[in-house]
Amino acid sequence: MPLPISSSPDAWPTICVAGAGAIGLTLAARLALSGHRVSVVARGESLSAINRDGIHLIDLDGDHRVKVQAVRAADLSAQDIFFLCPKSQDLPELASSIQAGIDADTLLIPVVNGIPWWYFEDGGDCDRVVRAVDPGDRLRKLLPSRQVLGSVTMVTAERKAPGFVETFNPLRFALGEIGDRSPDRATGLAELMSRAGIETRVESRIRDAVWTKVLLNLISNPLSVSTGATLRQIFKTPQLAEISRCMLSEALPVAKACGARIAKEPADLLAIGGSMGDVKTSMLQDYERGAALELGSICEAVMELAHGHGIEMPTTRIITNLARYCGSVRAHAQAA
Repeated sequence: MPLPISSSPDAWPTICVAGAGAIGLTLAARLALSGHRVSVVARGESLSAINRDGIHLIDLDGDHRVKVQAVRAADLSAQDIFFLCPKSQDLPELASSIQAGIDADTLLIPVVNGIPWWYFEDGGDCDRVVRAVDPGDRLRKLLPSRQVLGSVTMVTAERKAPGFVETFNPLRFALGEIGDRSPDRATGLAELMSRAGIETRVESRIRDAVWTKVLLNLISNPLSVSTGATLRQIFKTPQLAEISRCMLSEALPVAKACGARIAKEPADLLAIGGSMGDVKTSMLQDYERGAALELGSICEAVMELAHGHGIEMPTTRIITNLARYCGSVRAHAQAA
């Protein structure tokens, strides 16, 4: 699907962001600030807050308040561009609920953490699935792979309240085709997003970018839950940095076995995490709210792939189990 990039706003594509969390709010606000017609699929307090007050975004460019229409999934009409921004474990339910917004020409951009369900897709049929991410094999049926554009976000943001998000690091994104297709639509979307203040590059090998993000998430997110540490603390505190290095040494052979080329050296990956400052990981934010943790796509999927290649990940398994235990205790306490 060629993107209708035009100098006339009336000819710009319709854009919908499904998910009113930190990343979804940031994307919707930046795109709306640049003049695009943007709607947000939301529910509950987020639906009410966005329709009443718009989105409140604080980023490196300043303090913004932008009017955006919030809609229920049941009220959707077909969109040109659909960003899917739920927690990875919520994507099957979300994908099922937004079918009215997807037609044969809708460009789908899943913005989720961890190993994506489309990892072994090439735009056609593929029997191999990542069970930790899509155990029922629903996503391939709900989200046609020929319409999916792979994405990786390096945005660190925190939702402070319904409709209100803060981010104090540069907004960076990567896009790429998941199969052997022309990069035209990725290039068009990257141009659109860059104009909106989201630095976006097109990757010819999007899975390499996925693995780089997966590695950074894996060696920080579950550890942040069991320690309460920010990214700076994880990578700058010797005791925690040692654990992260050990997890990285276990995960790098898995990435290589899956065909990924990681351009950065281990020390460089660790330095990236430390450079983010006193930012809470998305998993720590979920933990503090008593919400479900993204352990399936970030941790369990990597261990599933490792098992398939005969690679042991003992430290990663221990830290994952600690995070799972902490998350279950917190969830029970919140429910009590």
